[in-house]
This record gives sequence, structure tokens and C-alpha cells, in this order.
Amino acid sequence: MANTLTVLVPKLLAGGLRTLRQNAITYRLVQTGYTLTPQTKGKTITIPLGATQARAAVVPAATPPANIDHTPTSVELVLDQWYKSDFHLSDQDMSQIDAQTNFIPKQSEEAVKVLANGLDTDLLGLYKSVYQFAGTAGTTPFANDARTWTTGARKILNDSLAPVGDRSVVLDTDAEANAIDLEEFQNAAWSGSDRGIVEGEIGRKLGAGWYMNQNVPTHTKGTLAAGTALQLNAEVAAGATTAVFKDSGGTLTGTMTEGDLFTIAGHAQQYTCSALATAAANLVTVTFTPAAATTYTISSVVTHIDGHVASLGFHRDAFAIGFAPLADDSMGLARQFMIQDPLTGIVLRLEVTREYKQVTWRYDILYGVKAIRPELACRILG
Repeated sequence: MANTLTVLVPKLLAGGLRTLRQNAITYRLVQTGYTLTPQTKGKTITIPLGATQARAAVVPAATPPANIDHTPTSVELVLDQWYKSDFHLSDQDMSQIDAQTNFIPKQSEEAVKVLANGLDTDLLGLYKSVYQFAGTAGTTPFANDARTWTTGARKILNDSLAPVGDRSVVLDTDAEANAIDLEEFQNAAWSGSDRGIVEGEIGRKLGAGWYMNQNVPTHTKGTLAAGTALQLNAEVAAGATTAVFKDSGGTLTGTMTEGDLFTIAGHAQQYTCSALATAAANLVTVTFTPAAATTYTISSVVTHIDGHVASLGFHRDAFAIGFAPLADDSMGLARQFMIQDPLTGIVLRLEVTREYKQVTWRYDILYGVKAIRPELACRILG
């Protein structure tokens, strides 16, 4: 079996990495960090971030001014996602892998695809940290025009000082179907490209790369119900991150869940609920981000946004994903092989174990995801 493995494993790993690249979309659009040191689940890696710069006036003098110190910032990313997918190969499969350079068994491809879908799902699940939004909850965007992006999410990103490059729009299938049907995306005279007609893809338009992803999540809002009007129970000071809501009619029940969106009358700032909150005695204490943009007076009206499909428009720096090689924990009971993508840092491991009268092949991957600058992202509601 050892001689067979030396032939089969490199091909399976290379094919698996190629399949992962082709099927995982979102990880290519965000910040990526990795380490070459083998890790176990729960360890952290550091992703560097740029320090804030300031300009200074130039004043000619005999003595040069002192240099300004800059402390580079970073974010710690926990490698808390460890997933695997098993498959089996028949003798015919192994013979074909050996004989044909580019042959990859379907089960091997499917095993990698499910890991790729998991990467996308976990990254897109970071929408709960994104507090800015454009569009109408429950209404699929781009039915008639592109304004949900041009005057909505794109403007929000501009106002949040998101860099104009490296922006992406990731849509669910319904929103993408509407968008690609727009004349401004199909007509080469408008879009500057025939890709929408020829390839059925939007491509790069209006300052962003547009992608369809079947893993875009749907947010189900909490069950919070106010019989009359949802209001602040007390003043919320500027900079606060908690608020107490009440029903003006005294019948508040239900919950607000992580990722619920809301606004408070008196300022245009949008907020997202950070943790589950349950109403009791007509009150609910909500933790939210970002910090309150202004001081809100008692009894200010709160608008709790309905559930929605959470498509996203964002800059690369909004989110991060980190990878690491897995430490060998087989104790000699299995053969383990790894490959690291030089372009992205993704580490894919293939483990081969001989069990009772069969051989099990197993891909696994270790990674972590985090919203590092949610102000550089905007939900596109559907």
C-alpha cells in the first residue's frame, strides 16, 4: 500500500486543492492569514493591520523634527473551525488515479466541495456583525434598477471611508437573477463588456466584483413583539453599547437575537444586536454595535428590522480568515499528508487509515473567521 500511496496521495491532494479553489468563493474576497507552524483547534494566529497615519506640516529648520512613532495593530484570530469529510475509493478509482494524470474521483471531489461550502457558510455567517444595511427586508433587490447598490450599499461604504478598490458584492440566487437581468449589466454599450450575455456572469461593475453564492444566509429576526410601540425605556448616552427597550403599551414579549438590525429615531445610525436578549416585565436589555452615535432621549422610537436574506457588499478588510497546518495526532495509526496553497495559505490534509477490511480516506481543514472591520461592510437586504 505504501508504494500505491506515494502515487495516489499527491494527485488527490493537488486535485482537492484545485476543487477547493474553484468552489470556495468568499475566502478569496477577504483578508487571509496563515501560519506554517502546525496548530490544534483553539490556537490563535495574528493578522497584522495598518496603523492610523497622520499628516504633519513641513517647517524648514536647522534641526529635523522628531520622528513620529507608529504602533502597528493586529487582530487575534482563533482557529476554532475544524472539519473533515470521509470518502472511500474502489480499486478501479485507484487504478484510474494511478494511470490518468488529471483524474479525480467524484467522491473525492464531493468531499472537498462540502468543506468548501463550509468555508463560505462560516464567512458569510459573519453578517451578524455587520450593522449597516441597504434595501428593504423581505423584498429581493435589483428588481428594477441597481440603486440598492449605487445609492445604497455603495454610498454607505463610501461614507464609512472604505477604500474604493477590493470591493465585492455577494448575492443570493434571487438577487443575482434580478441584477443580471438589468440592462446596465447586460448591455455592452452600458456595461463595457459582453460577459453578462456570453458567460451569464455580472463580473466587475460599478466599482465592485459581483458574485452569486448559494450559501448566502437568511436572517430570522427575534420574536420581540410590542403591542403598541417599541421605545427606549431610558436615555441612551452617546458611546453606550446597551439600551433598554419597552413597549409603550406595556405588553413587550419575545426576544431579540444576535444579528437583529434596528434603528433609533433621532439619528441615521444603524445597529445590530450582539447577543440574545429576552423580554421580561415589559423590558428587554439589548447589547449592540457600534456604540451609540448620539445621545438618544427617553421614549425614542425603535424600529426593529424584519428578517431578510443577508447578501453583502464589502471591502476586503472587513473580514478575515486564517489557516494553519494541523498537528499530527495519529500516533502512527494513520498516514497523514498535507498541502498548503502558496496563493492563499489554505492547508488541506489527507489522512489514510486502514480499518476492518477497508481503507478510509479523509480530508480535513483547520481555520478561523472573524469580522475585523465591520464598518467596511453593508448588508444588502432581500
